[in-house]
Amino acid sequence: MMDEKQMAATCLILAILGIASLYFLAETMQPKQARLSKITTENVGEYVEVFGIVRSASNTNGNAFIKTCEGQACISVIVFKKTAEKMQNPSAYLLEKNDRITARGTIEEYKGELELVVNKADGIKRV
Repeated sequence: MMDEKQMAATCLILAILGIASLYFLAETMQPKQARLSKITTENVGEYVEVFGIVRSASNTNGNAFIKTCEGQACISVIVFKKTAEKMQNPSAYLLEKNDRITARGTIEEYKGELELVVNKADGIKRV
């Protein structure tokens, strides 16, 4: 039988292994490829990658707001200041109308509208 110290050590080791596994899975998780025309409220909370053409781009207080379209389907791509500050090349601030981009992030709903929130420093790229 295990005494309390052995039980505590075993629990600690298992907890560390569990946390390390979750961290590894989160870092290696690949986004689901999604077409803008197919994104609905059922996709809220999903981690996706989309391709689109910038229709407009602006920033307010360090937050970037990029309206991105694929044909007639559009979505707002949001890069919050905290994420943008981690970017080596803050491309979210340098985008212009008609730039082609890929954006990775989580689909969110804000005030009844769907948006893609970029949550990693490499989440937006010109293509």
